[in-house]
Amino acid sequence: MAAQREILQQLGLLRPGRDPFPKGFPPMLASPGGKPFTDPDWLFEVKWDGIRTLAFIKDEGKRREVRLQGRNLTLLTARFPEVVEALSQLPLPFELVLDGEIVALDEEGKPSFQLLQRRIHVSRKEEIAQRKAEIPVVYYLFDLLYVNGHTLLGRPLEERRRALEALIPKDPVVRISEAVYGEGEAFFQAVRDLGLEGMIAKRLDSCYEPGKRSSSWVKVKLVQRQEAVVGGFTRGRGRRQGTLGALLLGVYNERGELEYIGHTGSGFNDEELHLLLARLHKLQIPSCPFAHRPRTNERPTWVRPDLVVEVEHGGWTREGILRFPIYKGIRTDLNPQEVRREQAVHEARFARKAASGTPSQRTRPWHGG
Repeated sequence: MAAQREILQQLGLLRPGRDPFPKGFPPMLASPGGKPFTDPDWLFEVKWDGIRTLAFIKDEGKRREVRLQGRNLTLLTARFPEVVEALSQLPLPFELVLDGEIVALDEEGKPSFQLLQRRIHVSRKEEIAQRKAEIPVVYYLFDLLYVNGHTLLGRPLEERRRALEALIPKDPVVRISEAVYGEGEAFFQAVRDLGLEGMIAKRLDSCYEPGKRSSSWVKVKLVQRQEAVVGGFTRGRGRRQGTLGALLLGVYNERGELEYIGHTGSGFNDEELHLLLARLHKLQIPSCPFAHRPRTNERPTWVRPDLVVEVEHGGWTREGILRFPIYKGIRTDLNPQEVRREQAVHEARFARKAASGTPSQRTRPWHGG
């Protein structure tokens, strides 16, 4: 507790501030990146395969109110009661706003977006309680945006991380996402060895820009993923007769047109097939929503482009079509109009290689786990 007070005192956060408690805002986003790099002015974190979530923790009289908000400002509070309960019981001395990712872990302790799908799509209280017991989640924290009457959006990330680490105690559900300073290439190799999706690189002096996809935060992936808008589907054949054959995928261009980027007919389990078909039936429209009608192997059914999914893929063709896309899940936290083709930020814009010689004093060892 003494160490906590000392750090907060150094950062000028121990005395109450006058900034009003925020009502809500979209989280800051990372830009697609290129190769891993080493630089003493950056920190590196695991790229968690979950749902981006802001937590608003406010005192209402003697009662602590916790509100969980998704990326598109949707409320997630009722869907993850164990996270709400854990945040309510933590010995936090002040009102806070936290940024992190809700993740479902598989039997090996690795994040699984497909497992998390089974938590996202239930809404009845009884179903939520059942899935909570079957598929527990963890809330990994990586940023602190408001504390004790102080808005921290304009503070550098390095200060926000120091305050976060001082305030959040160890807990099985609410955990701090570990960061390594400077040694991005070594950290990326550790991420690769652990079989994780990738890493996020963040400038230590970066301010927090709500809703902005900033080049000060960069995601470096081991596995290529793309968010896509569903513009239609084809019917299944053989064993999948009566359900889906393939989803017809698109992204929006700068003119606001939906561009076709390919189709996926793999990665579905039976539960997902029926869930998707039920949703798509409600979205059927008579005309093609893509800017240019794509050629399909089977007769397509067009749908209103309201549903966003995520696919894993093997790159892009010269024509801008995904290679071997595999369905990973529905993204309820994204607005379709925001979905764009991911293009990597050129390394020169965000990474200066660390000078040879004495390492930066900011560099800290990473112990994994």
